[in-house]
Amino acid sequence: MVDLSMLDWLEEWYQGQCNGDWEHQYGIKIDTIDNPGWEVSIDLHGTRLYGRKFTDVRFQYDDEIDWFFVTIRDGTFNGVGGARNLSNIIGEFKKFVMDTQREIDQLDT
Repeated sequence: MVDLSMLDWLEEWYQGQCNGDWEHQYGIKIDTIDNPGWEVSIDLHGTRLYGRKFTDVRFQYDDEIDWFFVTIRDGTFNGVGGARNLSNIIGEFKKFVMDTQREIDQLDT
């Protein structure tokens, strides 16, 4: 089951990016893959996250259906994972956002 707090958080983040322009060119896509599993793409262009460093994350549990992989390529956060790993993918994006915000806050002080 997807952690609703992760979806709530993602909705808030998305709403925070919407400025009358960003949402017309960029956005978030959540789709299914045939493994079965999930694919998440989040455009970072026009956000404070664009161009920030990110270390790829690969996680494989003990079985073939419990896994996820996240990366940033060409200004887009991409995540794929097993059928029960959507919250993990969103959680990794949330961690990236929170870590980046802490870095920005430290630079501003």
